[in-house]
Amino acid sequence: SDYVILAVGAGWQEAMQSVSRYVSVSRIIRSKVFFTPFFDLSEYLRLKESRCSILSNFCLGGIISDQLGLEFLSPTVNMVCLGEDFIRFVNRFEEYLATDMVEYQNEAYIPHTRGTETFTGKGMVGDVTWYFRHSYHPAADVKKWNERRGRVNPDNIAVMMVLFTREEVELFEKIPVKKKLGLFFEPTEYEDILYIPGWDDMRIRFEHEFRWAGYAQKYVLYPVGHILPVNWMKFLNGEEYLRVKEFA
Repeated sequence: SDYVILAVGAGWQEAMQSVSRYVSVSRIIRSKVFFTPFFDLSEYLRLKESRCSILSNFCLGGIISDQLGLEFLSPTVNMVCLGEDFIRFVNRFEEYLATDMVEYQNEAYIPHTRGTETFTGKGMVGDVTWYFRHSYHPAADVKKWNERRGRVNPDNIAVMMVLFTREEVELFEKIPVKKKLGLFFEPTEYEDILYIPGWDDMRIRFEHEFRWAGYAQKYVLYPVGHILPVNWMKFLNGEEYLRVKEFA
């Protein structure tokens, strides 16, 4: 079959929408994906045609989708959900995705907070809170969520989560999804939870402004001084995906 290679940078999603009027999205390939570590064309084409939806509690899922030139088949792109809220959401994702998100109405300014909590946009899906960390337009974010929630493919789900506590680790491990990847700062006995070393080094914490989620995602997305620890195409295709054995 024929494919169209899309050689654009910024605005590639819009370009793909334009081209998809004439060619199936599964037949459009973004040119940058050929430079993806461990790239395999047959593996990649299988991934595109599988229409995998990524549910992620931080930006990881959205960045991976962007890097691989995949459709955004998930409303969680560019949004943040914390701890047990996200685990509850994933365990009952079809139920939550059947419900519209509504904008959370922030309270009045809270003294001594510099407005950081008060003015962080939030949306509620039932009893689950999602934070809009990359936007100052909550109404637009809520609208985008409600547009994207219908795109999720419930038969092909991948879950990614930045974990903050051992309790979250245990709850994450019980999520009944085959394709899941957790990031944690301590070794665990679980194969689908990736140990991210270095967070016990105070210098690393300071350099990353004590933001564990940012450091963890940077480690698996933009490695400096180590091999990329995840083969994203294999992971999303449901194959063995943790540290590449030949480099372990």
